[in-house]
Amino acid sequence: MDRKKSPSARITQVPSSSFQLPSSTQGNPETVDESPAAPLETTTSSPLDNLAESASAELQLSVNSKQLVPQQKEVNRSKANDIRAKVELLEKSRPIIVKEIDRLRAQKEKLLKELDTVNTALTAEESKLENLPTTIEEMKADMKTPVREAVHLHKVIKPIPGTADEDQQKINKIDQIRLDAIDAIQKLLRSA
Repeated sequence: MDRKKSPSARITQVPSSSFQLPSSTQGNPETVDESPAAPLETTTSSPLDNLAESASAELQLSVNSKQLVPQQKEVNRSKANDIRAKVELLEKSRPIIVKEIDRLRAQKEKLLKELDTVNTALTAEESKLENLPTTIEEMKADMKTPVREAVHLHKVIKPIPGTADEDQQKINKIDQIRLDAIDAIQKLLRSA
């Protein structure tokens, strides 16, 4: 930052506590020269000089702020345009969001109906499982009656006398009688 100084505001700022030490003591601290050091040139400033300096500083700030104002305006305009674009985008997205909400509600209804169907089927299967021991006991009880009857019939059946060969001979004899009867009927029908 360049400070413009008026001719009357010639200021040399040197702290009053600054002194120039001889070069022989700069390198070795043990060899300190006992002679008093000469202070550097110091200048005291008057209130008029202070006023001029503060005015100069304010003028410089004013110039800098005038340069920053158009840049700040441009930054603010850019931010405002960005925000406006985002607001417009959000306003345009409202119908899309409403459509998505409607689609999700329809899907929710469909899934709730499907859930009801699944719950009904689940309840029926759970009921079957719960009643399974009772149903099995009833079926076992129902099975006992036919088994008892079969055992009773088996005991009641009397053995048939004779062998299988004798039975086959009787069947063959009866079959021959039948064949002879058929032959006689056919002869009678042919002669008539």
